[in-house]
Amino acid sequence: MKKYLLLLLLPFIFLNDVKADDYQIINIQYGGSDKSEYYYLYNLNWSSWSVYSSDTSNSCSSRVDCYFQALSYFNNSGYQYYSMFINILPVSNQIELYIIPFNFSSDTITQYVSTTGGSNISRFHSYKNDNTSDILYVVLDGFSDPSYNNFYMFYDSNYNFVSLDDSSYLFKGFYDNEDNENYDSYLKISKNDPIPKIKDLLDFSSWSDYENNYLENYTEVNLDDYEYVLLSLKDYNQKEAFSSNLQVKGQIGITPIYNYGQTAKDDVINHQITDRCNVNYSDYTDYRLYVTDTDLSNNSIYAVKSCNSGSSFKFDNSVFNIIYVTSENKDDPTITINGKTYHTIPYSNLPSTATQNEEENYIPGESEDSITGNTVGLSGIVKNVQSKLSEIWNIFTYFMSFVNQIFSVLPDEIRTVLVASFSIGCILGLIKIFIN
Repeated sequence: MKKYLLLLLLPFIFLNDVKADDYQIINIQYGGSDKSEYYYLYNLNWSSWSVYSSDTSNSCSSRVDCYFQALSYFNNSGYQYYSMFINILPVSNQIELYIIPFNFSSDTITQYVSTTGGSNISRFHSYKNDNTSDILYVVLDGFSDPSYNNFYMFYDSNYNFVSLDDSSYLFKGFYDNEDNENYDSYLKISKNDPIPKIKDLLDFSSWSDYENNYLENYTEVNLDDYEYVLLSLKDYNQKEAFSSNLQVKGQIGITPIYNYGQTAKDDVINHQITDRCNVNYSDYTDYRLYVTDTDLSNNSIYAVKSCNSGSSFKFDNSVFNIIYVTSENKDDPTITINGKTYHTIPYSNLPSTATQNEEENYIPGESEDSITGNTVGLSGIVKNVQSKLSEIWNIFTYFMSFVNQIFSVLPDEIRTVLVASFSIGCILGLIKIFIN
């Protein structure tokens, strides 16, 4: 019996989070070499640094020396911002560092648009202020040794670039231990995500280590200290769905509440929400919060509550604002968005929540007909196995809870279809096993 159950679960256990079709894969492995970019960054000579577009080159003796010389120049230059990129030249055994200093009238710099250069893949990414002639650049990738490769080149900046163009990128060949069959192991730049800097990537030995441990602009929340917390978007003018990476330890439940927290999602979608708690994590683990088109059109906020003691999470404070709900304000939690204060529905008054669904072992799409065997088309089969319905249902319920937790990170629209399909497949598979 266990063998059959395992066969049913295998296709779902090995689902990849990253799909190749969602990303433009850029191979940055040098020529025919089996060496990674990480290897070259540590083993080639850091020989010089220059101001971009300047004819003057300055010698330096190491990565740290090149970086701090360029940083010292910037600190005395009178410019507001800088971006740094590198040229990696294996043929001549050297690495060159370039700094782009500039002024910009905007208070924050979070956008860029891409331009292509020749056959390079969006080498220069820039943002232009329409009111001035100011242009800033970040160099993501480009030829270092002609005709051989597109190395990843963005070394550092004193602001965050956020990817807002139409493409998401997977850079293959940056770290040594990448798995060709697992796109999650590649250096990843998703739309609306901060662009990672080489300076930070070099502190880790794999992309997963970087994602799990490098949390610039993240705020940690120990949910044992609060009844729950409310997350609201910093920008409600966004039109396209996106996701934000959380770090979760333990188990948490995330419940969307619409109309800036004043309307239960159930009342908008006309059925119970399908959200549940995540699988219990012993240490901080990546967990995607999906902000769907429906969430955006209904001005959603998100109630985050622990599913068991000892749970905590980290969120990107450049994407979300937070309100802490305690015993003092739990009966009338308020949230201020764009200068206006909203009285949100207390968590205990919501018709359904992620934590409630977890406690009740709620399975999206389940119905009495499927339990009793009265579904049209199955009556003849079920009639022959009535004596074993109880055993079938016990087994089905046992692992459906586990499957539901696997799918809990997906948006409602996708999760409902997958769980319903999986449920039907499991019922048919189990009935066939028992009949045989």
